[in-house]
Amino acid sequence: MEESENAGSAEARYVQGEALARLANLGAYDEELQRSEHRRAVDRILSEGFMIALSVLLIPVLVLPLFMDLPPSVVASMEFLYYVVLFFFILEYGLKLYYSRDRLGFVRAPIHLFDLFIIVASLAATIVAIIPEAGGLVILLRLLRLPVALVLGGRSLSRGGLIRRGEAEQRAAAPYIERTLDLADPGRGWEPPYHQEVEDGGRKQWRRFTGVSSEHLPSLGRRFGISGLVLGGRIWEWAYPRAEETGDRVTIFLQVPVLEPSARFPRSNILRWTSLLLIDQEDGPVTISRCEVPLLDEVPRLALEEGLELDAPSVFFVIMDRSLGTIEDLIREAEVELSRSETVPMSRQPRAFLPVVYGVKKEVDHILRWLVHTREMLKSLQGRGPSMSGWDGEDNIRVKALLERCDFLLEAAEGLAEGLADDIDFYLNTTSFQMNKVMKVIAVLTALTIIPTVVGGMLGMNIVGVPWAISLAQVVTIVAVIMLFTAWLYFQMGWLRG
Repeated sequence: MEESENAGSAEARYVQGEALARLANLGAYDEELQRSEHRRAVDRILSEGFMIALSVLLIPVLVLPLFMDLPPSVVASMEFLYYVVLFFFILEYGLKLYYSRDRLGFVRAPIHLFDLFIIVASLAATIVAIIPEAGGLVILLRLLRLPVALVLGGRSLSRGGLIRRGEAEQRAAAPYIERTLDLADPGRGWEPPYHQEVEDGGRKQWRRFTGVSSEHLPSLGRRFGISGLVLGGRIWEWAYPRAEETGDRVTIFLQVPVLEPSARFPRSNILRWTSLLLIDQEDGPVTISRCEVPLLDEVPRLALEEGLELDAPSVFFVIMDRSLGTIEDLIREAEVELSRSETVPMSRQPRAFLPVVYGVKKEVDHILRWLVHTREMLKSLQGRGPSMSGWDGEDNIRVKALLERCDFLLEAAEGLAEGLADDIDFYLNTTSFQMNKVMKVIAVLTALTIIPTVVGGMLGMNIVGVPWAISLAQVVTIVAVIMLFTAWLYFQMGWLRG
């Protein structure tokens, strides 16, 4: 368990949904990022190949004195090499433990248990050798090094990849979860599926499929009369919200935003997008998703609170209303965090400011695209586009309200995106300006050092025998005056001012 920090190079990478949490905890994230950078530096210097070479080198150093009588000079050299290698083992273990995010998990990892045993056993042997009364323990000391050599061999094989784990067994795709909700009695909650012929006046049910994978698409497509290829294209994460007529039924693809508590940053949320396909069937709505959508558990209660009859249009309305509410909360939170970050001067912003703000902008751009496609979908439903069963004038009024709310959020998201872009430009310009100031100082120092360099080159190593009477003190004074005058000129030009 080299721990997820081996993916430390991905720490500064954009992770969808997490950028806002990083912005709200910019200081903590910057410290975490620096720790990951230090860890990667340790991994580069004390690399796996280097430590494997030391392990292999240390094995004969430990084993040969146990079975061979070596000259004292050779023994002394091997002892010195032993302590040098032990120092590198302690240094590697200590640095990686210090920069580890999960230190307890680091210690418990099998490969690091190897390292810990090597260090503890070697230190114990060293302490025994130092004790004056340990003359009779020399044999014990040598025998203690034998298991260290065996562990080193296992460590080398394990780190070198020669000991491989067995390949994971091929597993069949886990079955999807199917649940039903009696629309006439939603208070009974979600139940396992039951199948009965839909008779005249028979009860309608909402069928909910969760955990759908590629292997399930052909059977589900045949069940609902939709091509498995078309069905798969509508439930993958990259698809955009839209409403279409497929045969005699309406299918609506939705991307449902979900705010979840962040495991890394307390009191912060991350944004997760969940794909959901809503199919309008005669015997009730059908929802299909790749993963669990918690909002669907609340839809019956929310529809009842709104005084809506539980059918496909009301399911769609509640999902869209809550989705727009989630986006509104996210935009408001982003505006607050952006305003808070702008109170800190750019020169004092953490190094992680630019990648974090860039990540927030990418999330806002995704929200903008979602709002644009959602608005187009709502317009098609409001006009003469696909119409769900049971759709009436009240549903048109609700869609109009959703459309107005979507337009408002779209304008707010565009303003937020512009503010983020302005912050990025301002940060880059400030950084460039600071770099220009540094370059000016370097140019001034270069100009000042040219003066003594030229004078020294003309006079050589001494001033004896020159055709004019001048002393070394006079030369130093003249050079110092010229340098001070040059520095004063640059100061007046503003190059040395803060």
